[in-house]
Amino acid sequence: MAADPKRSEAEIYTALGEMLVKWNHVESLMRFLVVWMYGLGDKGDILTVHMGNTTLADALTTLTTEFGDETLKPHILHFVAYVDRVRAYRNYYAHGIAIVGFIDTGEPVGALQQMQARGQLILSQEQITVAKIQAVTEMCQVASRYGSAISAHVMRDQDFQIPQTLLLSLQDKPQLPAQLTKPRLNLREHRRQHSASQE
Repeated sequence: MAADPKRSEAEIYTALGEMLVKWNHVESLMRFLVVWMYGLGDKGDILTVHMGNTTLADALTTLTTEFGDETLKPHILHFVAYVDRVRAYRNYYAHGIAIVGFIDTGEPVGALQQMQARGQLILSQEQITVAKIQAVTEMCQVASRYGSAISAHVMRDQDFQIPQTLLLSLQDKPQLPAQLTKPRLNLREHRRQHSASQE
């Protein structure tokens, strides 16, 4: 009996949706830290509401470096570095997957194609499996746990009553994920080599 393609496609869509929701929580934690750690309140919400994740990360890094609590500073800076690594994967998958297809085994894959034109025209193409998306979701969950622990300590330091269960240990920093490496095809060089092979 053949696999139901709609059900198989749904595995990719479900995995992408979960990844994006988990990422949104990470982004909200960065926004929270910018606003609450530095006592900005509603004014901070006004300033950060339209900030993208790169600007939020820059703001949090600068505020922490210049004014941060010495105990929390290394954790916040590590959190930002971790989130930056995850952001690369999240953006690559969220903006690069255009269609869902199937490989020979019948497994669904997201067909990713992304172009860059920064001095050279570069093409990145690959097949993204459910497992690859789930790995990024797990990175988001690690970032969420770490950012939530930092946030709980921030709130406690501002005299909020935080349940002890939320005050997770900040002894261990999560290991940074590997930097994203994309397959890169220089289209001008590819055309040149193709033309040479036709001669």
